[in-house]
Amino acid sequence: MVFSRKISRAKWEKALEACNNMPDISSFPADTLTSDMRTSGNTLSVWDVENQEDAVLAMMTNNNSRIERVDILYLDDLRGVNIKSSKGNTAVEDLIERHKDIEQLNYDSLGIVAGIFLDAYRRQSFRSFTKKEIKNILQKAIDNGRITIDKLNPDVRKIVLEN
Repeated sequence: MVFSRKISRAKWEKALEACNNMPDISSFPADTLTSDMRTSGNTLSVWDVENQEDAVLAMMTNNNSRIERVDILYLDDLRGVNIKSSKGNTAVEDLIERHKDIEQLNYDSLGIVAGIFLDAYRRQSFRSFTKKEIKNILQKAIDNGRITIDKLNPDVRKIVLEN
């Protein structure tokens, strides 16, 4: 099981610099917490995926997605936090049930999660995908019947149809 979440590498570079003495993350930057770890209803969204392409598909086929370079963090361990299944906002039917929420987050548990994320980032457990790579992943999913072009939002559909 590998969990994934879209991140901003620039924010995590600053967090890594600020927290060079793990496990002490008392200097963890607020900007990273409030942007890349934004919660809703005291939950934080992640995807439980089999491979990197599935992470891209799950994150880049929702109603609000835009095809642009994306950085994805991969987490192999979320021990110590509560995780529940929830339906994901993705147009790829076989990935909808692969969505998870880290739940019951509070001051302490969000710090635990931030430490887990920072450790994964420190180990370089992330990958950047270019616009072209994302387009190719989407096209492959369309060609393989995992998604139909009409399920993509209009902006993404337009880019996928471009030569």
